[in-house]
Amino acid sequence: DTGVQLDLQRSGGGETRTTSGLRLGPEEFGLPSRLEARAERAGKYSFRLPESVGVKLSEFLQDHPAGSPLWIHLVQPYGFLAALPWEGILANHVRGPVLRLPDFIFESPNRARSRLDVAICASVPRAKAMFDAEDYIGRLLDSYSKVEARAVTIHLFTDQDVFQGLREVREGPGGIEVRVYDPQETDSFPGSYEAREDSSRSTRSGGITSPWLQWMLKSRKKSSFDAVHFVCHGYLSTNKGYLALAESPTLNKDRRSARFVGSAELSTFLNRVGAWATGFTSPDHNYSALGLRLLADAMVRTRPGPMLCQEGVRGEDWETLGGLLAFLFSREASTPPQAPGFFVSCQPSLVRGLADGSMSDDRGKVKARGGRFPSILFPSRRVGSGPGREDSFQFEGEDAPGWLSTAARYIEQRRWRIDSERRHADTVPISKARRAELEATEEALKKLEQMIHGWKSPGSPHGKRSGEEATQ
Repeated sequence: DTGVQLDLQRSGGGETRTTSGLRLGPEEFGLPSRLEARAERAGKYSFRLPESVGVKLSEFLQDHPAGSPLWIHLVQPYGFLAALPWEGILANHVRGPVLRLPDFIFESPNRARSRLDVAICASVPRAKAMFDAEDYIGRLLDSYSKVEARAVTIHLFTDQDVFQGLREVREGPGGIEVRVYDPQETDSFPGSYEAREDSSRSTRSGGITSPWLQWMLKSRKKSSFDAVHFVCHGYLSTNKGYLALAESPTLNKDRRSARFVGSAELSTFLNRVGAWATGFTSPDHNYSALGLRLLADAMVRTRPGPMLCQEGVRGEDWETLGGLLAFLFSREASTPPQAPGFFVSCQPSLVRGLADGSMSDDRGKVKARGGRFPSILFPSRRVGSGPGREDSFQFEGEDAPGWLSTAARYIEQRRWRIDSERRHADTVPISKARRAELEATEEALKKLEQMIHGWKSPGSPHGKRSGEEATQ
């Protein structure tokens, strides 16, 4: 018996109130028994919010503070609920912003404080509908210029044809630095790259097969990217979402099929480049907006950092994007804008009012697979924080080596897996030997974390780079 259980939860004043009892069928949301790319392209899916949910939600939010976000947490296993454009179907019932919660709650993402290096990857494969990538990139540059709290550098990776129109760009709106990478200056890419749907096999052995990801990985040299933002079509297959790219940065001739990157390979790549944030912009006439949405959801399930998926590309959507980027990359907790055309996930600590300690006594609980895990509002522990540290892993300056960010992403991912395994111990018991193994892993992660915190810039007045000492 497949059903959707909806719980509404409010925390405040040291207690959590939960309204339960709404149980509906998937068909009431317009969800099919299986997702098919052909049905999506034929316009057969009509997702909606059941009237009973809208009424219940409106009543529940009557005394909800104006401008305060409504958080959505999909509790695994949640089937095709990830396919719903929640932000859009909730727009008529919610006065403030709608945000998603990642599965692993950190006090604060581990990130550099004063700089923001963003890689933008745009590909227009001939097998999919054409779109004006130069125009999209120009609008993205304008949106990222709204991030005034950090010195922004944009790294552009595009198809060879698109590169020709951008090669002279050195500066964006607001004076942000722009670096355009020439595909011809890299090593030759394999023209026979045939990754069609599932790239998980290659990542199990630690490999990255996509020429696009290989190019960006090699181009970063010894530095890292804080965020990677993709502008490309989505693809849907076997109920999973993928990026659809040209054969390679220097080859774009196949009119029958694009090349695809799935969540496993993408997550491996993001760890390797040290990225703590991910962005997706859906082009007009996206081959599969549903596929891109499912891929974005996979990132939320496995990565704790900010994730943004832009599904609308009208004029006002680009203005909203600028406000969202300013919020996500602010150096202080702030208020997110209302953004019905965007799927946004972030840590609660980024939101003003949840990060200032004013609600620090709340310890709400929500249910997951019959077990219990820490409140969606407040983490059970401060991950990677220590005395006197305003933020975790503060890597200032261009001389900070890329391995610092890569190691930070590794720590996050390993802790997420440990936390996930313990959360589900009620349904999947953990043996004594496995518990000992998890404890040993945590000790090793603590030592790695100490080594990262000990790193000092060569020009730092505090002495040697202890990270180097630890690796000698």
